[in-house]
Amino acid sequence: MWGNTTNKRTRNHEYDIHSAKRRRPEEWTGNTNTQRRDIPTKPTNNVWSNNRIQIYSRETPGSPRATTYDNETMSKSPTYENHQIGRTRTTSGYNPSDLSSSDRYPGRQRNSTRNGLQYNKQLHDGESSNSNRKSSEQFKGKRRLHMDENDDYKVSKKDQGPKRREGICTSAKKNCNTLTYRVNDFRNYGFLESRDNLLKRFERIKNIKDFQDGEYEDFKSLLGSAESFSKENLWCLMKILSHLLQECNTELCEKLLENDVFNKKELMAYITELLCRELSGPDIIFLRNSSEVLIALSLETTTEARKVRTFLSLLISLTEKLEKNAMLSKKSISSISLKEIKGMLESGKKGKTTFSDSLREKLYNLVNFKILPTSEMIRDKILPIFEPRQLERASRSQTHYLVEQFYLFLEDFIGPLREGIQNYINFVTSDDRISNRRFRDENIRAYEGVHILERKCVPNAGVVIEVQFETKGLKRVQWDICNFLQYGNIVCLTYGECNVLLYALIAERNIKKLNKGMISLSLVEDDFQSVEKMMEKANKNIVMLESKAFYTAYRHTLESMKSIARKMYINPEYAIIPFSEHIVELKINIMEPAYCKRKNGEDLYVNFNCLLQNDIAGKSYNSVSLMDVTEWPSPRELGMDEQQYAALQLCLTRKLGILQGPPGTGKTWMGLRVVQFLLNNNCGFVDSEKRPILLLSYTNHALDQIFDALFDVDSLLGLFSAGEIPFVRVGSRSNVERIQQCTLTEHRKRMKPCNSKIYLKKAMKLKQDLFEIELWLNKIKTSIVSPSFLFEQGCMIENHKQSFESIKSVCNQPTAKNDVATVLKWLEIDACDRHFQGLSRGTYVDDNSNTNLLGFDEDDEDILRTRLLTRIVDDADDFVFNEKDCLSKVLSKLIISEELILPKDERNMFPFWRSYTRQERGKILKHVSLRLRLDTSMSIDEEERKQDVWTFEVDERWRLYKAWIQKLRIKIEQRKKELMHDFEVENNKYMIEKQMENTEIVSRCSLVGMTTTGAAQNIDLLRQVQPRIVVVEEAAQVFEQHIIGCLTEGLQHLILIGDHQQLRPPINNYKLSKSHKTDVSMMERLVMNGMPFVCLSQQHRMRPEISSLLTPTIYKTLKDHSSVLNYENVRGFKHNIYFLDHTHPESQTEFSTSHMNEFEAKMIVRLFRYLVLQGYSRTQITILSTYNDQVKLIRDNMKNLTETKDSATQRVTITAVDNFQGEENEIILLSLVRGNDEKKIGHLHDIKRICVSLSRAKQGFYVVGNFQTIRKSQTWNKIISKAESNGICGPYLPLQCVNHPDTITKVSKPDDFDNAPEGGCNEPCGFQHECGHVCNLKCHADRSFHDMPCKKICDKIVCKNGHKCKKVCSHPQSCGPCNVKKLKVYPICKHEVKVDCSVDLETIPCQKPCDKLYPCGHRCLQNCGNICRPDQCDVKTRATHPRCGHEISVQCCKLSNLNEERCHQRCKSILPCGHVCKGDCYSCSSGRLHVVCEEFCQRVLVCGHSCNSKHSCSTICPPCNERCPSGCDHLAKGGCPKKCGEKCIDCREPCLWICDKDCKNQYQCTKLCFEECDRSRCNNRCKKILSCRHRCVGLCGEPCPTLCRRCNKEELTTIFLGNEDEPSALYIQLADCHHVFEFNDFDKYMEMEKEKDMNSTPESFVIKLIRCPKCQTPIRRGRRYKDVLNQNLRNIKDVKEAIEKERRNELETKTVEENLNFAKAVKYLTSILPNSPYKLDFSNKKAEKLFIFFVTKFHEGFLKDVKESIDKIEIIEQFHILLKWLMRHKHNVFAESDVHDFSYEVDRLFLFVDFTLLMRELESKNQVPEEERQLTKHQKDKLFWPNQKLSDENLILTRDTLKNMRDKHPRAGLGISDEERRMILKAFSYSKKGHWYKCKNGHIYSIGDCGGAMIESRCPDCNETIGGARHQLRSDNQVAGEMDGATHSAWSEQANMENYDF
Repeated sequence: MWGNTTNKRTRNHEYDIHSAKRRRPEEWTGNTNTQRRDIPTKPTNNVWSNNRIQIYSRETPGSPRATTYDNETMSKSPTYENHQIGRTRTTSGYNPSDLSSSDRYPGRQRNSTRNGLQYNKQLHDGESSNSNRKSSEQFKGKRRLHMDENDDYKVSKKDQGPKRREGICTSAKKNCNTLTYRVNDFRNYGFLESRDNLLKRFERIKNIKDFQDGEYEDFKSLLGSAESFSKENLWCLMKILSHLLQECNTELCEKLLENDVFNKKELMAYITELLCRELSGPDIIFLRNSSEVLIALSLETTTEARKVRTFLSLLISLTEKLEKNAMLSKKSISSISLKEIKGMLESGKKGKTTFSDSLREKLYNLVNFKILPTSEMIRDKILPIFEPRQLERASRSQTHYLVEQFYLFLEDFIGPLREGIQNYINFVTSDDRISNRRFRDENIRAYEGVHILERKCVPNAGVVIEVQFETKGLKRVQWDICNFLQYGNIVCLTYGECNVLLYALIAERNIKKLNKGMISLSLVEDDFQSVEKMMEKANKNIVMLESKAFYTAYRHTLESMKSIARKMYINPEYAIIPFSEHIVELKINIMEPAYCKRKNGEDLYVNFNCLLQNDIAGKSYNSVSLMDVTEWPSPRELGMDEQQYAALQLCLTRKLGILQGPPGTGKTWMGLRVVQFLLNNNCGFVDSEKRPILLLSYTNHALDQIFDALFDVDSLLGLFSAGEIPFVRVGSRSNVERIQQCTLTEHRKRMKPCNSKIYLKKAMKLKQDLFEIELWLNKIKTSIVSPSFLFEQGCMIENHKQSFESIKSVCNQPTAKNDVATVLKWLEIDACDRHFQGLSRGTYVDDNSNTNLLGFDEDDEDILRTRLLTRIVDDADDFVFNEKDCLSKVLSKLIISEELILPKDERNMFPFWRSYTRQERGKILKHVSLRLRLDTSMSIDEEERKQDVWTFEVDERWRLYKAWIQKLRIKIEQRKKELMHDFEVENNKYMIEKQMENTEIVSRCSLVGMTTTGAAQNIDLLRQVQPRIVVVEEAAQVFEQHIIGCLTEGLQHLILIGDHQQLRPPINNYKLSKSHKTDVSMMERLVMNGMPFVCLSQQHRMRPEISSLLTPTIYKTLKDHSSVLNYENVRGFKHNIYFLDHTHPESQTEFSTSHMNEFEAKMIVRLFRYLVLQGYSRTQITILSTYNDQVKLIRDNMKNLTETKDSATQRVTITAVDNFQGEENEIILLSLVRGNDEKKIGHLHDIKRICVSLSRAKQGFYVVGNFQTIRKSQTWNKIISKAESNGICGPYLPLQCVNHPDTITKVSKPDDFDNAPEGGCNEPCGFQHECGHVCNLKCHADRSFHDMPCKKICDKIVCKNGHKCKKVCSHPQSCGPCNVKKLKVYPICKHEVKVDCSVDLETIPCQKPCDKLYPCGHRCLQNCGNICRPDQCDVKTRATHPRCGHEISVQCCKLSNLNEERCHQRCKSILPCGHVCKGDCYSCSSGRLHVVCEEFCQRVLVCGHSCNSKHSCSTICPPCNERCPSGCDHLAKGGCPKKCGEKCIDCREPCLWICDKDCKNQYQCTKLCFEECDRSRCNNRCKKILSCRHRCVGLCGEPCPTLCRRCNKEELTTIFLGNEDEPSALYIQLADCHHVFEFNDFDKYMEMEKEKDMNSTPESFVIKLIRCPKCQTPIRRGRRYKDVLNQNLRNIKDVKEAIEKERRNELETKTVEENLNFAKAVKYLTSILPNSPYKLDFSNKKAEKLFIFFVTKFHEGFLKDVKESIDKIEIIEQFHILLKWLMRHKHNVFAESDVHDFSYEVDRLFLFVDFTLLMRELESKNQVPEEERQLTKHQKDKLFWPNQKLSDENLILTRDTLKNMRDKHPRAGLGISDEERRMILKAFSYSKKGHWYKCKNGHIYSIGDCGGAMIESRCPDCNETIGGARHQLRSDNQVAGEMDGATHSAWSEQANMENYDF
């Protein structure tokens, strides 16, 4: 699992192109078989030297061959060496570090090798180098060369097969040799690609992303090469570097300085040469590129002046020379600038350098300004410096503009964060902290008690840290709806007085973990060392400060603006801001888009047919000049008004178009028309180069609206004709299915091949491995690990493992159970052990503990969950791993853990633990956890000191186990480090490949949609795509900086759509917005400065009463379209718009700066309910509020709302005003919230927010507010005053009943709605249904209620008798037939019955009881109207059963066939086990076969103990679990340590049977205790003196008897075995029961028992312990009889094993023949019982054998004849009874007599069948004596169903009778099986049928030759005449057709045609 890790990736100190950061040496793992590539390795074993090369190849596995090449002769001489080269070689297998980058990145191929080096395949193949061969074959075996600092290269095979694209390098896995070469050798022989070729190949590079796979590493390798650069190479190198360093590239700068590139001799020589001669054009370009490179280096903080001083001085001199000659352009880099750079470098960038150009200083400071504040910046108050913003004038330059926008945007984010951190610093140093007051701030949130837990991996975020904070004061926080700790936000980790600030992003957010205070963070600077230092100093005292501003919305835009500033600083000619003449300089003369003019100067012609809505003149507009507006369709043809038409002209004919649209004027509709036109005319195409149109929006919802509408545009269907979706939406998921198909995720799923999934799959596999690692680290703290697994992992030494195995080997148990039992015994943690005495008074795990084995409760989900959120990796759902499998894998290696011994479902528990109670298991778990927590681990010396683990004391055993676990933990943590590094690499590969695929997807689409934040986040993607056209929706709500960051150099057309009089961009720094107007958007600023724009003036949304509120307060003019004049009035209200005034105050929650108003929330909810009662659906109503806390409060109140008819399927929209800009609905309910004495209204002052609030409704608008407070705003005061003058504002809301228009209900508080409970009023409804009834409910507004059926009584006359309908009136349904009850008389039977009036008695039968009598004398039990059936008389009667003779209760109709009835009289027989049989007469075959006994077993086991396991008597007893009483004298009183059912351990001590010292025989056994003794029994008398001073009467060497011949004479001499009273008798006393016997008699007794024992077999199960003849106590000890007793115990052991095998059904294994026999029996059973209900799954092998015998014999011997018998039913029934009995025993053991009884019954049945068949034959014959008939009948009746078993003598007599009768009357027919018949026919092989005949008695014979009868003869069976004469058969003989199927004799005319098979 974590075994040998020698085959790991070689760590490399160089920068990884696929990694986002540099690998540090301290992060390397301690792998002894890997090394740093930048450290030279010492040659070993003369593998290589400076003058020789050894190339290793592998001709055959295991026999490496070394081929040696000399530098001068290159002669080949094979030598065999060890195939390892230093320590860089891996011992075996596949090394990923040896593969080329194309091997590591499937799907990509590259054209050059690593470091730009190639070699000839012929060299590797051992052939001489032939320079004339140019075939492509020499390139098929290219190898990748990796550079070391010692100028050596390691070469790895590069597989060129097709599997490379699949990510599998087959050849590399099989043969991955590493070859070492000297660089000069390659150059001498032409194996290296020249530097010139490489640099020419790199000339195309404009950006680091232009490098193909591996080329970037090759380029960096060139920088460190010692080879000289040519002049052309220097030109090319500086050109490439100037492009690469336009973006920040710290790693490349370090590489340049590390390799001293700027001090190379050839570079200095070239610059010196330029100083001495005239400069050409390429020289000046070289100078400019070199200057840009040096300026870029000056921006890096690590640049040292000494590395570039000389080169920079020469450049300054050269620049001064050119300036004197006026050869430099005005915008070129001046010598003064270069001098400033030099001075800045030489001053170490510490002193203040004076720039000649202050703008360059501003740019320099901007590039180096940190986005996140450091502790120094906060303490020293280092703030961005910016001038007051002048909105109504142009910026002085692009630089001024960029610097201003950057610092304003930065301060908007950083200002509140900096202020919040400063406030926290003041707090921790003040008395407030000492008094334990909680820190509160309006800018940041503080989380205290932070504990850094561990690192983990998250795809798309890399390696993150998991922290846990205190939740004591956050219990009321609702994490699922609050904006605390949002994904992507920034937090700051600090401690103490905040001297260290560590910033991190929230990388993963899980609600369940947040409730426990856990969150995952991704470090901004990946500074894990700082994290470790912080953990050491202040873990658990760390504080986490969260910014309330969303960092992600700022971060990418600021980085993008930094990139722009860098390019400006490096190259002053670089005008980076597109449309700067308008955006920066505010020029209002706007030209047409560049794409409107072709290269030849012609106008762009477009097709307007896509926009036509009214074809008036029938004119076609498929080719119209875009710039000639006179040729355009008219506004009417386009379906537009004049303003819309003017807006369309402006947006399409000017490269900067601005469209303002007040609410409802259709600006989104206009944007859709513009995008539709651009897409239809392929405006993204210029000269066949396709670039997508970029659609930007502030919100995802606005994007979805436009995308959804574009899908319904018919003119765009052509874009979908190719089967691809031409749109792509970058960002979060969409709720609209067809828009979801446009997301990048779905595009990548359809992309083939999609290589990013390959890397993601690898990353997820590593994440799965890490998850398993984390499980292991958690489990080993509280669980016991299997010793076998510890040994596999190398944590246990060999001797300890063997000592464990020695104990396990004696246990006859499965391995898993054996491990558990062994560990429990070794650690002494059994439930009854003394260690639990102290715990018994404590607590233990409760019986209801919420755990299970693999069931995963809710608590488990916190550990076992998919940590990959869809917000983090949108396509990770395809690769989610099964965490349950990981847990199962870990649990399989554990012995004791909570999931194993305390599962929720105990059916999943390991069987071993079922013998323990839950309380005992809980104590075990608690004890293990306690020992693992308290015990220390054992040292290595102590561990190796003892070889046997069983010799340790208990405490030492626990310490030893802790030492093993410590080793395991080290291995796991080491593996975790390696996996985390690998995960980071694979995750970076995935991100790079994903970015490439995204670029490819976006490039081939026609339209790409993004939010402005998403565009800033994907700025690199946009720079690759370079969209020409950008359309910004909601432009007035977008930060100007967002738009700047999204614009690229390729921009030709920018369209801004929005309304600057509605909401502005959401600012974070309120103070800054007041002082510097940071909330003014680009669109508003451009309009403010006179930029041309069109404002739409005709609104299509609001009814006039609503739109009038906006004019002239907000809009000077706003016209109403005719469509809004015909809106119907809002039902239930007197006014369509109303302002409800109240005086209730606002409130505020503890952790929020937002506000809420309880009164308004309740009022809004009741108002909403009233509208629903008017018949409005929930989707027609929207509830808005100006504060988020009020939105939450309204939602909470809405939950208590009474359910309405559409509540289950429709959901009401409740949101904040700011989130609803651009939206509309039929009715709007607005809560203004604010109400206070100070008249503070916060952001309600904002006129733009007021505009949005008032303009969302179409038909109805209702506002609830405290207008005394709200009037503080002048705008609101004007609006409220206007409403008051119109009578639509007041302290109560007038409700108008729709049914009673004159009734007005005044509502001023929520309870007032009770006066209109159903949406009407308190008047009766009065509505009259068509049935004539009137609704008596209170007035209700919902008229659909009257469509329901009327619930009143109908009372219509429904019949001629005048009866009225009493049903509920259900008009328009008919009343139906009359259901009034009436008494009627049946005409035939004259019975009276009470039925419905409408019922006709002829149609229903009479239900009275029938009074007729059947012929049997019983009365008919059916109803009078039913037909009498005498043959189905159901009257119960008593009858005698024909089989058993018992009286049974049976239906009368079944008396004629009593054999089919079952007798259920109880059996009550005593079974062999001693229990009473619970079966009945039928199931027990009248006592001959008994059912399975289900009583608890009470048998005495072979060991002598009673079976105490609660199991069925019919199942085999499990092994005895009593303590084993056996044992020798060595074990003293303790006896055998095993349980009785386990195998005893053989005692290997010397045998103690030895004669006394004074005995003359001096017999002594030399064997071991368990072996058979090699000495004779000594019969000499013992010479010892008893305590009574009399001589012992025992034998020499035996324990002295306690009885004395004199003192205990009567007791000693009592006759028992015969010789006790002899005067010279000697005695022996048994150790087990202490009875005394005369030794000669007892010797004979023991020999007799030994003989019995020897004659028994284990299978017979009759072997028993030898017992005392007096008391029957088992004899287990005795030296004199040790051999006899040992043999008896061995036999007992064999019996135990045999029983265990029988219990496991392993007594016999089925052979192939048995399988065939079983299959044949199954087939036979199907033919006997076609619908057999039995499942033939035998575990009782004896039952299976009986089944095969019984079914086979019945089928082959009797079935054919039985089918023709009149007793067929009875015979099959008896067969069925026996088979059913057998099936009951298929899983149960047989009792001692069961098999004999079954065999008896089978014999009886077969004899019964024989006599039945014989009886049928006798009845068919005429000349049979009557006595024989009667004898046969008597035997048949006797065998039919005897009441008790027949004696063996009766059965023998019956068989003899059958034989005698068969001798007289042989059986007709063949008398053989069908198989035998076929064998006979095959043996005779007659050519045709008809050769077989039978005599008069049915005996078969055959006639050969022609088959005709020519002579007569005698039948050998019955001596009757057979045959015939002249081909004529005797008349009493017949053709035996049953033999061969013939119908005629072979010699006959008929046979000529009929006996042949045609």
